[in-house]
Amino acid sequence: MGCSMAVKSSNRRKSALISQVRAIQREIVEANSLGSGPQRRNLNKECGYPDEVMLQDIVDLYDREGVAKRVVQVYPVETWKTHPEVYEVDSVEETPFEEANREFVDQHNIWSLLERADILSGIGHFGVILVGLNDGVKDLRNPVPGFTDKDNFDMPSYKLEKSPKKVYEPLYFKCFDQRQVTIMELEKDKSNARYGRPTIYRISSVSIDEQGQVMQSSSDDLYVHWHRIIHLADNLESSDIIGVPRLRTAYNRVHDLLKVIGGSGEMFWKGGFPGLSFEVQPNLQGNGITGADFDVDEFREEVERYANGLQRYLRLVGLNAKSLAPQVADPTPHVDAGLDQVCITINCPKRIFLGTESAHLASTQDQKTWSDRINGRRDNYAIPGIVRPFFTRMIVFGALPFVEKFKVHWRDPEEVDPLVRAQAFEKIVNGVSQYVSSGMATLFPPMEFLTELLGYDNALARTIVDAAEKQAKTKEMAVPLVGATDKMEAEKEAAKMAADSKAQQLKAKTGKKPGAGGDKAGTGKRRTVKDVSTGKNGG
Repeated sequence: MGCSMAVKSSNRRKSALISQVRAIQREIVEANSLGSGPQRRNLNKECGYPDEVMLQDIVDLYDREGVAKRVVQVYPVETWKTHPEVYEVDSVEETPFEEANREFVDQHNIWSLLERADILSGIGHFGVILVGLNDGVKDLRNPVPGFTDKDNFDMPSYKLEKSPKKVYEPLYFKCFDQRQVTIMELEKDKSNARYGRPTIYRISSVSIDEQGQVMQSSSDDLYVHWHRIIHLADNLESSDIIGVPRLRTAYNRVHDLLKVIGGSGEMFWKGGFPGLSFEVQPNLQGNGITGADFDVDEFREEVERYANGLQRYLRLVGLNAKSLAPQVADPTPHVDAGLDQVCITINCPKRIFLGTESAHLASTQDQKTWSDRINGRRDNYAIPGIVRPFFTRMIVFGALPFVEKFKVHWRDPEEVDPLVRAQAFEKIVNGVSQYVSSGMATLFPPMEFLTELLGYDNALARTIVDAAEKQAKTKEMAVPLVGATDKMEAEKEAAKMAADSKAQQLKAKTGKKPGAGGDKAGTGKRRTVKDVSTGKNGG
């Protein structure tokens, strides 16, 4: 009876213990699902990443690490490898605006300025260009004379409609990244097109100390009205004025790469010469050797001379020295894997990211994909976000002649590469040759061929066609641009032979000379280029 009661009591305790264990397990599972349990791993902490990447973290990495600097600069540098062309009309003749703009760009080194501003705007959330004007205003927080806060010439929807009342010449342009700029006030009027955009900026003055460190001084800060600021922000998401720093998404990957590179340096430092092991000779062990018989200071000096000097021997008494096996591994696979992850994160081919020499070895597909990506950045950001706002502002201030519209064309680097241009020219010549020899002019007129297939604009195509006509007239040849073909010559010869045969038959019947009383066969005018392209009249 007593044994049975003991067994039941033991079973109850066991069941209670099992219930407690299961309750604890449920608590742990629930806590882990909420991310607050003791078993939950904090990956940021384990990997040494900050929980929140602050601007100072990005700046420190950008200032000290080449990979981080490349992440920030690779897109702007590739974008501005060639410079855009700002022009008024599609014409060979240079307009007054185009002439003044060319001189203005050369005088102020504008393309270098805009590239620098593009780079700086991607370090933080935004960057600015400060425009200094000769408007006589001392306090830069005041608007430019002749303009009000209602003017919205920094908006993409702004249209140039009237010439400026006053002309201001720019005295200087200065670029700043977010470290030196603070947005102090925003437009609060909801009826204003600039609602939510900055109205007043504060630009911190900086100086360099003896150690080369940047020092900020609040006593000389500039408060600047938005009229004098060109605001740049790349990688926009929910905000129109605040972008995502280029290094933020790649921060952890760059951090991983630095750990590998730094760890490999430490590994070689310690593993290249791992050290020596000193052991008492076996025949002296147990023979009463004590610390008094061993001069520690002399031994230490001997090892110091060997390790840090040019002495290549050790004088040891009663000790054997053994070299420890080096523990060195090749970090290249890990570095390559880290670079791959960085390139994947910023969507850049690895060979392009590594630099010019490696970029030449990039595959054709990589080059085309990258070229398309850079052209997309030019169309979607560089032109509407940098080039147009800058030149619009210069027209508004009167620094450039007034035009209602201007165009921006950005040539691809391949267009100015001599080898690429030669290869493209060869393909064009072969294509034109096939077009000429096939007699396609009757089906596909020259103007359409030049504009639709070769992609020339109407002005250039018309210039080529007119030059061909002029050359044909000069040589007294009524041959169209695409008319002097073997096929057409054969057709003319056949027609002539048929006409001669018919004339001979007519002569035999009537006795008249061929062609009497009318045009001779085959003597009608050939179609000129204008005849071929009737209906389009030059596109």
